[in-house]
Amino acid sequence: MGFGRDQAIDALKICDNDVSKAIEYIFNGFVEEPKPRDTETSSFQDSGFQSQFSQTFEPANTTHLENVRQQQESGTIDSEPQYKSNAQFGPATRDDYESGQWGIVPYQSAGSEYSVTAFEPTLAVRKFDSPPLLIPSSEMLYIAPLITILHSIPLARKMLLTELQIEDYGFDPNWWKDTPIDMTDKFDNPAKATHSQERLIAETQRLIAFLDGGSKRAMASIYNLANEAPLLESVDALRGMSSVDSPPGRFIEDIMLYWGADHEFAKVFSMGAEGRSFVNLIADVTVDFEKSLYDVIDELVWPPNTSGDTYLEYVGEIIHITLKRDDGNSGAGIIVPTDFYPGRYLKENVGYVKELSRRKADTVQQLATLNSQKFRLSTTMGKDTSKLLQITHEYLQEANEGSSGDESKQSLEDGNDDSMNDDTSNSVDGSMTQALLEVTKARENFEARKAGIMDEINKLNRQMEIENSLFKGPHTSEFSEIFNVAEPPQLTPYRLSGAIISPNEYCFRSVGDSFDEDLIELDGESNEPVSSWWRVAPNAANEFVASKVSEVEVLDRIKEGSREFSWQEVILVYSTDKALKEDPTALNAKLQKFINSDKKVLIRQVQQQDEQQHQQRQSQPPQGERELEETLVEQDSDLKLDPQVLEPKIAREMDVDQGQTVEILSGVEPEDVTENTEEAKTLL
Repeated sequence: MGFGRDQAIDALKICDNDVSKAIEYIFNGFVEEPKPRDTETSSFQDSGFQSQFSQTFEPANTTHLENVRQQQESGTIDSEPQYKSNAQFGPATRDDYESGQWGIVPYQSAGSEYSVTAFEPTLAVRKFDSPPLLIPSSEMLYIAPLITILHSIPLARKMLLTELQIEDYGFDPNWWKDTPIDMTDKFDNPAKATHSQERLIAETQRLIAFLDGGSKRAMASIYNLANEAPLLESVDALRGMSSVDSPPGRFIEDIMLYWGADHEFAKVFSMGAEGRSFVNLIADVTVDFEKSLYDVIDELVWPPNTSGDTYLEYVGEIIHITLKRDDGNSGAGIIVPTDFYPGRYLKENVGYVKELSRRKADTVQQLATLNSQKFRLSTTMGKDTSKLLQITHEYLQEANEGSSGDESKQSLEDGNDDSMNDDTSNSVDGSMTQALLEVTKARENFEARKAGIMDEINKLNRQMEIENSLFKGPHTSEFSEIFNVAEPPQLTPYRLSGAIISPNEYCFRSVGDSFDEDLIELDGESNEPVSSWWRVAPNAANEFVASKVSEVEVLDRIKEGSREFSWQEVILVYSTDKALKEDPTALNAKLQKFINSDKKVLIRQVQQQDEQQHQQRQSQPPQGERELEETLVEQDSDLKLDPQVLEPKIAREMDVDQGQTVEILSGVEPEDVTENTEEAKTLL
């Protein structure tokens, strides 16, 4: 029928089990939204995300590519290209505007942004086998996916957690929804408490700490980051209000600006050319499903009709690439490798690559000459030479074999034994035999020449295939044969670590994966390696979910793109083994305090939810108790609390599978969790 069971269930949930509305939702993608339930979480209303991007994205301005090409001779790649803004004309988004401040604003309508408030407190507890999620925001496009991907790279996480001069990270029980955290007294200067670079870094670090999963909360918005970020150019770009290209790359640059160009942070995330550094490599893509990422970047760095001397001076441990299609569709539209070797573009290797380019041009010319010879040899006056020779040979062979027998038979029937006829017959037979020999020889020469040309063509194609693979992977023995060197240059592989496919869809490699090929975790049922990739995207109910996907599926999604967005760039993040194997960095005490406070609030919410449901079951037939018990039992052992620690008013037992007993506490006295850090430490 075109949709699966899970999609049907999600649609029924959205439509309050109204079958007709569910069918309408599945096939049309919209239906009148049900009224929110009156709960403590239903008051949160986000706006702007979905409707803003129901508009068609405008195409990127291709003048950037020309600008880059004009800079190639100098060996400099501009890190600040200008593109046409994604902002569009639409209705006013504020009630009042200051005089002279009217302009183009992003279009958005209330109530359209994906929200985390549809989840009850119990459902907000993260499952043990699922990662915590950040919910994207229309106020900072791509940043929730970007932070999640960077968090999954240990070295990037370490850099983002570089200690900040701050007294405390603050706390609010509803920080994860839409409540700002007051940080007025957290910095040495009150002016830093809002719209400052310090606040930007503090909010980013708080989200990084949340993604560690210590609080057991399932998801959080980036509300505080989006609303308290400084008035930097990247922030305007992320809101669609600036012409600056690649806002995610500029977001990283804005963080780098705080730490300084000489800080380790800058060296990890940047690339450099002729004394200039940049974070994001931007490439326009003319779609060709046979073309690879190397072909696209080769055209960017070494465009046709240039000297080919452009190079990168260095490449950081983590690189960020934005691919922009020119045909109005989503997806990269090219082959994206799992392992990428940017060392191909370093200064010390440009000579090799330039020589390979020259050899390739020579090989292409040779192939053109051979193919021309093959065509001329294979065609005679527009006819297939091989076929003509075959037909001629068969005709002469049949004529030569049959002429002698036919003439002898006719002579006996006529009673004529004239010697003149014998001489004539012998002459004809000799001519036919000679012609057959000549055609046979011509045919053999033709086939030999054709086979020789084909052997040369195949040899050149194999040679070009080998040379094309150089500096795109580990070097083989052919390298030394081609360049006559004892030791080929060492190349560092960069592994694909994440991809942002659209503002609401992204993939990342989970933290802590083993990179030892001898240690491969296998699926118990299929005996296949367990995937380390997660894909995060909204389901039919507009709830963000993370699902395990294979690496092949990730590469396909990158190539094909989003089905919901057009003119959509794809953002790739690659990192070295060094970045991936960096030792884990512990949270500092201030961030740990924030996570502990959040965990304590979550536990209290679970307890209150449990108590409410327990009271309801006293007056109603039991429903859903088993589901609630299983949800709670699956959580971290920290949720199995000791009643003597909290001295709760209510403690009850629930029977679980295999006769186990778990104490679930409820009715904890409300208190300010930020002022009871010692109790929080005892609890958590």
